[in-house]
This record gives sequence, structure tokens and C-alpha cells, in this order.
Amino acid sequence: MINIVIADAQARVRAALRLLLEADATYHVIAETAYLEEIMPLVRSRRPDLILLDWQLLNADLPDDLIADLHKILHKMAVRVIALSSDPNCRDAALSAGADAFVGKSDPPDVLLRTLQQMTVR
Repeated sequence: MINIVIADAQARVRAALRLLLEADATYHVIAETAYLEEIMPLVRSRRPDLILLDWQLLNADLPDDLIADLHKILHKMAVRVIALSSDPNCRDAALSAGADAFVGKSDPPDVLLRTLQQMTVR
């Protein structure tokens, strides 16, 4: 079972992601948050395998070193990150900041499921 934290500002998106993921017994959503500052406490206490991260939580007002620090800590803990965004132009920024993968929020659900499958095959 793959334990997942969903970090997205929109409650509707979190609910839709949870529904999609929990339709497959492979995935278990162990926590959700709408706030960037809650991600690390959740990761430390819940030990997820993967975070679905709304790229807009890491908005342009944050210093680049905060993004890099978050990336280092998550990868030290072997937590994979899939960045999500409604703006496909964020793909390069998310990947260069350290996200393991990027999925557009307007992509069909099977794109996210394929990405999850590719990332969780060990």
C-alpha cells in the first residue's frame, strides 16, 4: 500500500483526489492539508511514501531556498513528490525545483494514475 498526503489549497480538489485514489486499494490517503506550513509536520508524523503537492502552495513569494530545503528533507525521508497545477506552464519550474513528476490538474485522471504507478514501482 502506498501512503499519500494530499496538499492542495482547494477542498474540492482534495476530495476529488481522495476519491480517485481510494478507488484503488494500492493507494491510501493518510492526511490532507491546505497549508504549506503543515506539510513537514504531517510528513514527520505520518511518514507518507508520496505527496501530491499543489504547486500554487509554493507560490512565487517564497524564497527559492525554502523550496530547495523542502525538497532535500522530503528526499532524505524517501518521500516522492508529484507537483499538481492548473497552469501547465509551471511544469519546468516544479521539476527544476525538485518535484519528481508534474501532472496538470486539467489532465485526465488516468494521467495521474499512470504517473503514480510509474513512481511507486520499486
